[in-house]
Amino acid sequence: DKLRILRQDAIEQHLFSTAAFWGDKIKNLTDDPNDIYWLAQIYFFMEQYPRVEHLLLKNDLVLQNIRCRILAIQCEIRLKKWQEALDIIEKGDKEIKEKKSLKVEKGLKLDATLYYLKGLVYSKQNQHDKAKESLKEALQIDINCYEAFNLLISNYMLTNDEEWELIRSLKYNDTIEGELIKLLYISKIKKYKYLDDINLAIERLDKDFYLGNNSDILLSQANQYYTQSKFKECLELTTKILDSDKFNLDCILLHIVCLFELQKKNELFYLAHQLVEYYPEHEISWYSVGCYYLLINQSSEARRYFSKSSTICPAFGSAWIGFAHSFAAESEHDQAILAYSTAAKLFQGIHLPAMFIGMQHLQLNNIHLAEGFLTVAYDICDSDPTLLNELGVLYFNKQEYIKAIEYFEKALEYVESVQSRLNSWEVTICNLGHAFRKIRNFEKAKEQFEKVFSLNPSNSQAYSAMAYIYQIEGKLDEAISYYHSALVLNPNDSFCAEMLKRALEE
Repeated sequence: DKLRILRQDAIEQHLFSTAAFWGDKIKNLTDDPNDIYWLAQIYFFMEQYPRVEHLLLKNDLVLQNIRCRILAIQCEIRLKKWQEALDIIEKGDKEIKEKKSLKVEKGLKLDATLYYLKGLVYSKQNQHDKAKESLKEALQIDINCYEAFNLLISNYMLTNDEEWELIRSLKYNDTIEGELIKLLYISKIKKYKYLDDINLAIERLDKDFYLGNNSDILLSQANQYYTQSKFKECLELTTKILDSDKFNLDCILLHIVCLFELQKKNELFYLAHQLVEYYPEHEISWYSVGCYYLLINQSSEARRYFSKSSTICPAFGSAWIGFAHSFAAESEHDQAILAYSTAAKLFQGIHLPAMFIGMQHLQLNNIHLAEGFLTVAYDICDSDPTLLNELGVLYFNKQEYIKAIEYFEKALEYVESVQSRLNSWEVTICNLGHAFRKIRNFEKAKEQFEKVFSLNPSNSQAYSAMAYIYQIEGKLDEAISYYHSALVLNPNDSFCAEMLKRALEE
């Protein structure tokens, strides 16, 4: 027992060579499965995964003991031997023997861990449907298996409706702990729908459990701001989180995207430099470098770093989206679509990859294909104003102007409902004005362009559009005045110059 205490003290102090030295002697003295298991654990901590495998297999513990089986599977996963990991799981399911059972303490249910590991392996093999079922089964067995929940949520395996259905289906205890788990899980789902339930959960976590300043709760609120295109507010929250937890990688990913959206080049450069210094083997580090180069319009450099990020973790969908963006920035539409398609396979529960593919087809004037992908995106998320704007553009190009107006108005209604800044949506307001012009509702068209002037007095396209409307109405003095204003802002506008010439001749 004294040697075991010495072994455990060495483990707690991260003196793994000392722990291994005494653990090896204890194993020879006792031949106890618990002592063999702890020696295997020590080798695992030392990242000696083949040694762990050999020790467990030699002592015939992998199939006879569930904890040893879990440890063996973890080793296969670390070694990226996916099929071998599955073989152990499947053989164990058929041949469970507890002849040399270890002491099982209260806590996480081991069966849930096995199902989580099965789901993890399936996800690594891109067998996403099987992965989802295994991970959901893990949660049905034990709602405390957060790894299973997090893998489903953070990898966007489920749609918003599927996430909500999962939360409703889980078996919570009628205890304070059960209620806490439910509220925490609700706070983590996507912020496309169920906002009242999510906000109520966050409010209760703050008032009833005093978790209002917990990083996970703040991150949930930040994600909601991001979904609503409130990038400034989102950045304020991610900054607050990182002030107290500097290298919270879940938060850093959102922080990077906010810095990109707000075009904060210096801050993004500094963060990327720090991440590469401290986490050179992590995919997020090189993703941040790629985002920086994309922000400064160096697409080929960005592509190199996004590629490095996806090489480190092929299942990191954000890197594939960034990789695709770098092609889209150079109008390399086919390459962009290919990369977005990879992201779509990885991120089945979010609309962004399908939306981006639709946008590329729209630029290629592949109207039918664009409509298909944008509709798929809309079925997943019907509240993204960017997507609603793209659907409006699609139907504008199809000359279905009433339908275009419907989507442009939906986009702007959503932006106003979440109190997002209208300045970011002046293009959508312009688009709505053009759609009203096409159905010859000139008064409503002019209303939209007046809104644009109030947001951005330097928008030359709005002046040009207003001039064109007045010219159609035969109000040439007003038309000429607006054409002049447009040309002052954009002297190279050939359409304005030609139409001004015609107005003067008339």
